[in-house]
Parts: sequence; structure tokens; C-alpha cells
Amino acid sequence: MGGVLLITGATGFLGKVTIQEVLRHENGQKFDKIVVLIRPKENQTAEGRFLDEVAGSLCFSKSPKTWVSKINVVSADLRQDRCGIDGDMYHELCSQTTHIIHCAGSVAFSPSAFESIIGDNITATLNVMELAQGCPNLQHFVHTSTAYVTPHTNKPITETLPPLFQPARNLYEAIYEDSNRINDILRSTGHPNLYTLAKCLTEHVLLESVTVPFTIVRPSIISASWKHPFPGWVDSSSALAGLVAGIGSGSIRVANGDPRTILDVVPVDVVAQQLIEAALNTPKIGRPPRIVHAVSTAEAGMQISLTCSAIIKYFTLHQVFRKPKMAYIGQKKDLRYRFSHFVQHRLPQALAKTLAVAKRDNPQRQRIERAKAAELKANTVFEPFTQHTYKFHSESTILGSDYDPYEYLNIVCQGVRIYLLQKDATKAIFAGRRADTTDGIGTLSWSRKQPDGTVPASVSSTVLRGTFKRTFNSITFDQHSFSVAMEGISPETRVIVAPTHRSFLDSLVCSYLFFTRPEIGIRLPRVLASEEFAKIPIVGWICRRLKTVFVVRGTGKRDDSLDEQLAELVANGDNLLFFVEGQRSRTGEVLPGKRGVLRSLQSTGSSFIILPVSITYERIPESDAFERELRGGPKQKPNLPGLLKWTCKMLRGQVDLGEAHVVCAKPLLLGPNTDIYDLGDELGEALRDRKS
Repeated sequence: MGGVLLITGATGFLGKVTIQEVLRHENGQKFDKIVVLIRPKENQTAEGRFLDEVAGSLCFSKSPKTWVSKINVVSADLRQDRCGIDGDMYHELCSQTTHIIHCAGSVAFSPSAFESIIGDNITATLNVMELAQGCPNLQHFVHTSTAYVTPHTNKPITETLPPLFQPARNLYEAIYEDSNRINDILRSTGHPNLYTLAKCLTEHVLLESVTVPFTIVRPSIISASWKHPFPGWVDSSSALAGLVAGIGSGSIRVANGDPRTILDVVPVDVVAQQLIEAALNTPKIGRPPRIVHAVSTAEAGMQISLTCSAIIKYFTLHQVFRKPKMAYIGQKKDLRYRFSHFVQHRLPQALAKTLAVAKRDNPQRQRIERAKAAELKANTVFEPFTQHTYKFHSESTILGSDYDPYEYLNIVCQGVRIYLLQKDATKAIFAGRRADTTDGIGTLSWSRKQPDGTVPASVSSTVLRGTFKRTFNSITFDQHSFSVAMEGISPETRVIVAPTHRSFLDSLVCSYLFFTRPEIGIRLPRVLASEEFAKIPIVGWICRRLKTVFVVRGTGKRDDSLDEQLAELVANGDNLLFFVEGQRSRTGEVLPGKRGVLRSLQSTGSSFIILPVSITYERIPESDAFERELRGGPKQKPNLPGLLKWTCKMLRGQVDLGEAHVVCAKPLLLGPNTDIYDLGDELGEALRDRKS
């Protein structure tokens, strides 16, 4: 098709996903070039902001490595005349641009953000429209508005302009000249806040003066991605994500809203797709501008009471900070609401702040202030949307039959937990001294409630929790890599976990990770261990209770007994964990792979997903023994006296293994017709790449 696409708002949540979706569709071949307008900061250029805030985002982790070469960054300030672009560049842009998607805008709601709301939503959009009208080759201009430009009504809200009591330009000029008139104008129009009014005025002014092919897309409440770039991605705490974060972290325990209200929530990737489809759908000459709703509609919405219950259920299982709780959902005017809010929020916040001031703990005092501000924002700013159900009508359905609002809500919860509350999705702590001791994860009572919470597994989880706390400063895992790897893999799929083999701790670290982090989506695997562990007194008995499978490896011959064992496990639908290297690496390098287990799995006639998992350690318990072996000493086999000696040192606090990290590579397919030699090479290469 070709052409040049100009996108505004590239540093924002929706802007990033829109760029990613353009690149994903046919590898970005629909456009010859993508231009993004970015406002420089006081100490950072537009190009610097692009590299830091856009190119460095996890949103693009699945995009081709060369995707940045398709992007042209132009320094601009949309509030300024000619969008703040210098003369030559402005004329060049106008001559080349064929499509515009305008995502930029302010989502502030407070009247104190007057300049941002008016400047970024009205003034900036009018300047972009002026640029569009100067493009001789422009095929389509798409503007992102909001479905809430129409004040609440019990009637269906259609894809038309809401009426105003005065011409939009008059109201815009009146607000711009005298901000004190805002409240009077809001009462007259019925809009709940300046943001929705500003978006409404923008639509009216644009449609009064537009001379180019033009479409308005109106999203409702935009939240985390549903499918792309991967489920749950979010980097903005506004709207639903803020509410989920507040309830999930335990900082919001009283909600201002009608429990029966239906929230209209739409995934960010669905909105991005709607914007792109609108841009590519060039209107016929003479056709009037279109208004398109990007909404879920009340039929696929989320009832507030059920939404809060689902959030609490998720974060009770995957606790982050305080245990979540919802004491009351109701309207501010209710006496019970005021009492519950005082008991659950105002009183604890006041006591905690007083204690922090007394201790001169400024970081704690600041955390309390931030939590208070987030709670007030959720219960004040979002009040118009939690008190009323908006009955949006849409000519087209944008959510497929596979969309379930409460399944999607679980995806949102997972995304908020990973990408907002734990900040670094590539290095999340799940064990060790630095792991949160207040979350209860890994304790016996918590473990018994897990999907794989058998008595042996629960006891082992509790023992490992204490062992890792005594031996490691922290054990972290790359949540993002596992999220990407497991995308599209159903819970019924047989997964073969293939970790690097550095220590006898490898299988324990992996098993503990999958057991305590069920949101990864990997059921606790059966471990294939060398038969030498079965011969160790006590250890062999414990391993059998944990359903470890002991195998003879390294014979170089086809093993019928191994084929039979694996066929039985496959028939039971078990996940497996085995070490493709066979023996533990003494040098830290990935050893050449063994193919016997792969052949036996293939002989079952089933297909499997193999997950290459790299585990890196700062130090390992076997380091001294391995060093002796590398100097020519005899190979030391695992034995009970050696294990007991190490355990005693560990209990005395004399073992310090530092840091460890677990990361997942791209999954590989093992099917009946897979070339085992090629697969072994790919698996080794994947482990080496992740290790580096």
C-alpha cells in the first residue's frame, strides 16, 4: 500500500501499542515510513525521549530488532502554532504524510490541570487538524476522543455529536479566557468534568471546520492489552489499572460507586486496531466524517461488585503488599460509606503518618501520602463512571466471541501485578532474604491452598522457602520472558521444562518458582533425575514422595524402560522437567545436549512445548568440589554425609550464595516429525543465548 503514517502521542500507553500494532500487521509493510511527533523536555531531546520511553519499552520486545529504523522522530510541541515544527520540516511532513492517527491528549480530570486539559486536548488537536489540512496527499485523519463526550443518560448513546447549548467555539473561548466559568458551563452541558467537556468541544470544533477525510474514534475505559503485544501489558496506572492496583495492593478498601454499575472496559490493543482500521479505510469522496465507538457495550461490561470480588480473589492468591479487602461499596452520601471510609482509610492513614513523622521516616511518610492520593483519586475522579451505566450503541462489534470480560479482568490483574506493582518485570523476586516475608507465599497454610498443594509439595515448599532465605540474598525471575513464552499455550498443553544444569538446586529452584507463581501457567512438573539420587538414603525416599522419576542416562543406547516410563507420564498429562545437558556443568558453559529423553518423548507420538530455562547463580554449593575436579581430582557423587554437612552449615548461617536469576527463552516444538538433532542444537543455542 505504501504511504507515510504520522502518529501523535507515541510516548503514551495507547500510542505505543498503536505503533506496535502497525508494525505487527504484515511486519509494517502497509506504510513506507512512520513519523512520530514528540515534545522535547527541558533536559531531553525528542529523539532521547523516543529511545527511553518508546524504543526501550517492553511493548516492543516481540517486534523485529530493526523496527526502530522505520520510525522517524520529529521534535514538536502540539500546543504551538504549526505544532512547534520548524518551517522546512513542517512543509516536508505536509508533502509526505498520507495518514494521521492522533492519539495525543491529556487524561487529567482535576480542574487544577486546566492548562493541560485544554491545551493538550483542544488546542493541540486543532493544530494537528491544521497540519492535516495542509497535506495534499492525505487519505485519512483519525482523531482519538472518548465515548464519555456524551453526558450520562438512561437512553442508548449513539455515534453522533451530543448537543450543546452554545456553539463549541464560543464555549472554548469562554473557558480559555476565564477558567472560573468552568463549573457553570459543566452544569449547563451536564458533563461530569473538564476532561469530557474538552473532548466534546474538540469534536464539535473539528467537525465544523474539517475539509479532509476524517474519522473520530471514541474508546471507553482503556485498559491492559488483551492479546498484543502480549496479554496484560500495561504501563499506565490511569483508569481501571489504577483501581485494580489500589484494591489489589490493599490500599483501597472502600469503593465509591453503585455495585450494580456496569463498567465499559476495552483492551488497549483492540482500540489500537480500531484506530488503524479506521485510518486504512479511506472514505469515499463527499462522504461525511464518521464517529465510531470503540466500546465493549453493557452486554460485555463488568459489574462493579463482581469486578471488585474478582480483583480481591486474584490478589489474595497472588498477594503483593497488604492482603486485599473490600469493606464497602456505596455512594459517598451514605452514612455507612463515610463510617467505613473513616475506619478503613482516614484513621489508619493518620496513625501511620503520625508514627512515620515521629520516627522521622520521610520515605514511609511519602509512601502514605501517595497511597492516600491514589485512594482519593480512585474514589473522587472516577465517581462519574462508577455511579452510572453508560449504554453505548455501536454499529460494529470490536470484541470477538472469544472475549469474556471476567477472564480479561484476570489478565488485567496479572498485568497490573507484573508491570505496575512490581515495577521491574524482568527481575521479580520470588525467594531469598529480600523476598517479602509478609505475603505468606510458600508457607504451609498458603501452599495447601495451591492447585498442586499436596502434603509433600506443601511441606517441601515451606522447607525451601526457609532454605532459600538462609542461603540466597535473592532469587529473581524474568516475569516478562515467561509471559511472552506462555502466550497462546493452553493449560492442557504438555510442557517440557529444560533448564540449564549448574547445581543440584536447579530442579528445586524451578519447581519452587512454578509452585509459588501459578500465574506463570506451568503446572508443577515431574522431575527426571539421575538414578544416583535414588540411592541416597532419605533423599531418595523424599524424592519419590515428590513423584520424581529416576532414569539411567548416558548409556548411548535406546532405553526401552525409559520409553515406557515417559509414555506413562505423557498418558497422565504430566509436565516434565529434565536437563538436556545430562550432567551438571563444571565450567558454567552449556554442555552438548543429550537426545535420549527427546527421542523417548517423540516415540509417544504426542507433541510437546519445550521451554528452555536458563538459571544463573552468583555462587553454587558445589563450587569447591567442581574446582577440585577441574584440577584433576575425582568426580564427587552426591552423598548423604555431604548433604548433611552442607545443611548444618546452612542452619548456622554459614552459606551465602548471593543472587540467582531465572529466565525463559522462546518455546520450541517437539512433534512426531521433529528432527531431534536440529532440536537439540536449537535448545542448546537458546540456553546459551539466554545465559549471555
